Amino acid sequence: ITAHCQLHDGHKSVCSEQISFVLEGGTMNQVRNIVFAHLDSDLPLVCWWQGDLSANFSERFYSVMDMLFVDSSNWTRPAEGYAVLQGALDQSTAHFRVYDLSWLRSHLFRTALASCFSGATALEESRRLQSVEITHSKGHRLAGLLIAAWVGVRLECKLEPSAGIKLATPEGAAISVSLRECGEGEALKRIELRSANGSFCVSRD
Repeated sequence: ITAHCQLHDGHKSVCSEQISFVLEGGTMNQVRNIVFAHLDSDLPLVCWWQGDLSANFSERFYSVMDMLFVDSSNWTRPAEGYAVLQGALDQSTAHFRVYDLSWLRSHLFRTALASCFSGATALEESRRLQSVEITHSKGHRLAGLLIAAWVGVRLECKLEPSAGIKLATPEGAAISVSLRECGEGEALKRIELRSANGSFCVSRD
């Protein structure tokens, strides 16, 4: 049990307790009993779920959550994990918000990339994009896929069923997406968008 206090004008203003459990094995009911026995129902519950979403991530558990933190970069089956999350959020008893650390890591990259298109000329060129190339570190391919999906959504593209990853623009043009793994370090290293008349690049270097 760890106590956390925020200071204001040199005095404690808001204090809370963080309770951490290391649970290995056991049945779903044992996990529920251990966790629920330490909850105070009139306080907001923030849960950081580490690893894959197992069978222990049940309706009885997520129905009492207010915020859920996950890190999809270390999931062994990301597609299944996202399906489990979507299924939970569709339930009428669910009222929690999800924060994926793999997605949050790309915030500065997304902000920098969006700023490349703040001018009218650049914005017009965004409608002529032909390719997106993303460089990520080892083990963070999902971070690259997430930012590629974000680019597609911002351009109102649809995912084109084909070998590899291709985005189809509303006008019917195709944008190829390639991901390249490069060494260790930060999740995202570089993203470059190329059009017929130029390129837009954000690099950690």
